[in-house]
Amino acid sequence: MISQIDVLIFILTIVVTALFTAAVRRELLLADIRDNPIVSEHRQKSGTPTMGGFGILIGVALIALVTFTWNSVSYLHITVFMMFVAGIFGMFDDLLGFKVKEYQKVVRNNGDEPVQIGLLSLQPGEEARVASPQAKKDYAEIVEKDHKLELIDEIPIKTETSETYKLFTQFILACF
Repeated sequence: MISQIDVLIFILTIVVTALFTAAVRRELLLADIRDNPIVSEHRQKSGTPTMGGFGILIGVALIALVTFTWNSVSYLHITVFMMFVAGIFGMFDDLLGFKVKEYQKVVRNNGDEPVQIGLLSLQPGEEARVASPQAKKDYAEIVEKDHKLELIDEIPIKTETSETYKLFTQFILACF
């Protein structure tokens, strides 16, 4: 049986999520954060909103606050508390990922013949990221003596959290 509270939670969650998602998208557009996955396995994550669950969490938390009394703590309140704990860990994970580790150069071969940069042979007119240490070294040498490469963009690369951090986070959540 669906109660009025369940319907209210559902409606409020949809409304708050829509408003929050619009605000996050607007902020990300203003921040000029681009979605340029390096590895093809990450392409399926393209367009996934960062911190998208926060809107759902706010909607459920509002209902829990409205219905909360010290005399009767329900499963809703316990569930919301657990969601907040998990949400806080997720938020820290997302925010740590916003730090820029480096800016990778995107270059174009403007010469008439292929240019060797790292392990890649860049054909005339082709573009590539300068990512490996050898490619960065080759790029500096080629730009200094030949001027065959044109820098067309610099893409921010976010930091990745370590496996130790991820395992620690999962362990802490499992304790609850």
